[in-house]
Amino acid sequence: MRFFASFLTKVRKLCTYVITIISSLIIISSCSIRGYEPISNSETNKTLAPYVFGDEFKKAVYKTNINIYSNNLTGITLIKKIDSAYRVVSMSELGIKYMDIEFPFDRQKSAKVHYIMESLNRKMLVNMFIKDFSLLFYPPEISHSHIMVNENNPDNLLIENKNLVYIFNSEGTISNIKKKRISGGTRPIVSFSYAKQASPNTISVIHGKIDYEFAIID
Repeated sequence: MRFFASFLTKVRKLCTYVITIISSLIIISSCSIRGYEPISNSETNKTLAPYVFGDEFKKAVYKTNINIYSNNLTGITLIKKIDSAYRVVSMSELGIKYMDIEFPFDRQKSAKVHYIMESLNRKMLVNMFIKDFSLLFYPPEISHSHIMVNENNPDNLLIENKNLVYIFNSEGTISNIKKKRISGGTRPIVSFSYAKQASPNTISVIHGKIDYEFAIID
């Protein structure tokens, strides 16, 4: 029995070691983005704008379409810069408020939820809204990120920041934010189009069964 117990212990240790090695290989493989190479191998001097809303941004109003498990909410969203935070207020065309959340400029401070409609007031949804909007207001820390350049187009760069990948267009502005997959590759989370440099013209957030879109109202 002692021999059998000792054998099982060794097998468990071996399995743990193998799993660790496999996990490490998966993580390493997921860190490489196909079609891009380290910026050090390129002569590009491209200046990146790692923010979604520029310093000169004050406010923008977006036509809003929110889909949550086939339930559709439409209306408008006001994104406004106040004294020390960004304020996001979404409501229906009739003025029925969906959410009102404040995001401090100081990213060390937590977002403040002023209001969430009862039907949306679920921990999972509230946390998702906060995480998604945080991507818009808090840029990646470039000094601690891995910057890479497209092998075929030196104007297109990306930044790897933790488990996220920020892809920049030819003007150096963020066009997509993607999340790394454990199995390798990435999946889109947020995409943007721009008509003005200070703020995106459209914002699309993709989660599968929960998606929402914003189109600026001039």
